[in-house]
Amino acid sequence: MKRDVHFPFNNTAKLQKKRQTNGKFSLGDWSANHGARVLSNEKSFVCGECGRSYNYQKSLIKHQKYECGIEPQFPCPFCAHRCKQKIHLVKHVRRIHHSELPKN
Repeated sequence: MKRDVHFPFNNTAKLQKKRQTNGKFSLGDWSANHGARVLSNEKSFVCGECGRSYNYQKSLIKHQKYECGIEPQFPCPFCAHRCKQKIHLVKHVRRIHHSELPKN
């Protein structure tokens, strides 16, 4: 049986359901609730220290680990700029100091 690129399921029950619904899967309640939460801008994960809220738990964890009540800990090697997250420093260096980076 050839695997479908968009729906790579090995489960025959799911494939039968796909055939019964004309090839469309329904995400059911999750999709409806997720869409309503995103459209209403409701954020489920709130920092207990500062009150900032996030859509995703991993974003809250990063905030608590690198940002909340902590001075920026990633200094730029080219200037006095400091960032709270390493990815922000990487973007800063690529955007501002691109001419100072070594050529590969």
